[in-house]
Amino acid sequence: GDYYFGEWEKGVPNGQGFIVCNGMKAYEGEFRDGKKFGKGIEVFPDGDYYEGEFMNGFREGKGRYNYAVGAFYEGTMKNSKLDGDGTFYWSNGQKYTGKFDQNKLDSDNAQLDFKNGWTYEGSFKKGYIEGNGKFKNKNNELIEGYFEKGEIKRKVIIKKEDFDFEGE
Repeated sequence: GDYYFGEWEKGVPNGQGFIVCNGMKAYEGEFRDGKKFGKGIEVFPDGDYYEGEFMNGFREGKGRYNYAVGAFYEGTMKNSKLDGDGTFYWSNGQKYTGKFDQNKLDSDNAQLDFKNGWTYEGSFKKGYIEGNGKFKNKNNELIEGYFEKGEIKRKVIIKKEDFDFEGE
């Protein structure tokens, strides 16, 4: 069962409180009409936790979702999903900055920084590098073109020190 400790109004949680659901998931924060609403912290049995805004029981608005594996997301949530502007940090050092659509990378203008020093700037659709974009590294090497599901499909420009190549 669920256990609630906190303020009540009209028979439901209202105001500040703490709830443990089925002995597993926990939430501490604000309630309105019996639902998580306002600022709070939600902790999951696997070690993940979210700190930020809630609306009508969902993670909604600005917040930070921390994954037990060391990754985390800072940005906008909608219906408890990564949705809107945000930055995702992988535990291996990679970082994505751009828009999300229901937990997927989805942006016309985003940046993905790889741990090996390469950076991708361009479009993402449904979690894939998709559309126009370019890869570059700290040595000014550049690969630019059109991508479909992460694969380069046409218009390749490769630039390296003292070397340029352009092809279809």
